[in-house]
Amino acid sequence: MLLTLEFPPQIGGVASYLAGFVEALRGAGRPVTVLIAPLGRGLFSWRHQIITTWRAVRREQSSVLVISHVLPVGYTALILRFCARLPYIVIVHGLDVLAPQGNPWKRFWLMVILKNAHAVIANSEFTKKEVVRLGIAETLVVVVYPCVNERLITVGADAVFAAPSGKRILLTLGRLVARKGHDAVIRTLPAIAAQVPEVLYIIAGDGPERRRLEQLARELGVSERVLFLGAVPEINIPALYAAADIFVMPTRQIGADVEGFGLVFLEANAFGKPVVGGRSGGVSEAIVDGETGLLVPPNDPAALAEAVLRLWQNSDLAARLGERGRERVREEFRWEVQIQKIWPLFQ
Repeated sequence: MLLTLEFPPQIGGVASYLAGFVEALRGAGRPVTVLIAPLGRGLFSWRHQIITTWRAVRREQSSVLVISHVLPVGYTALILRFCARLPYIVIVHGLDVLAPQGNPWKRFWLMVILKNAHAVIANSEFTKKEVVRLGIAETLVVVVYPCVNERLITVGADAVFAAPSGKRILLTLGRLVARKGHDAVIRTLPAIAAQVPEVLYIIAGDGPERRRLEQLARELGVSERVLFLGAVPEINIPALYAAADIFVMPTRQIGADVEGFGLVFLEANAFGKPVVGGRSGGVSEAIVDGETGLLVPPNDPAALAEAVLRLWQNSDLAARLGERGRERVREEFRWEVQIQKIWPLFQ
């Protein structure tokens, strides 16, 4: 049984990861029940969550509880571990491990929950190292990478993004939060436009940074070169990847806020697109520098502009990176491949 706070139809990287994980288990003949954790405040709500979970476990005859969002869902897993001897496995994504460490109380319970888990599944080597740094045995942590949903390439393939003709398109797809580095791309546009006047930067997604980004574009005089699409329906995402020349997202770590992996880089690669990312968090595992894309220092606009211009000025390099990225996705980042890593955990 998977107990989680996020799952489709909710959108986002965690929901997408868990959906693929569950689908892969079911495809391998392992029955899985998904339970969205009921949350609230106060003792009564926690009692309700524990009882609801336990009743579901008994009803479905689940032998293992798999949880995402180590805090707060882990409290329920921990109680059922000791009161009902129900083993649990924790899936961690990066921020959920780093964020609690600034609070002594949360850090304590984070470590207790992880140390009492049967095993930990991390979405990248970067996240695994953060877990091991907390004292968890390395042998208990398995890396299962996010994988591209194959339906992404086929579902909605008829959708066409009506980009202005003659434009060279930079694309960023993701929630508008500071760590994604949208502002860094906007700051490079004057330098890029000086050599590529037809550049258009498309930002797909929404979030708390939108107003600040719009204001920055106005201040730099590049508003006409930035197109904010807001939240994009999933069925239209393939058309965006297909229309882009380069996918760019110069992610950076801000305190505990970090990109644990970066599935969007693989999605762009799946469409044969070269990618440019910030060398932070788990992004260096999503992008093989110089092979499937380019990595740049996350706070160096000059290096970012140079990487983008290098790809536009060297079409052979751009095509080679995109094609190798597509091959890598097909070879390594399929759920039927990644899911093989977890069978020893259930034994």
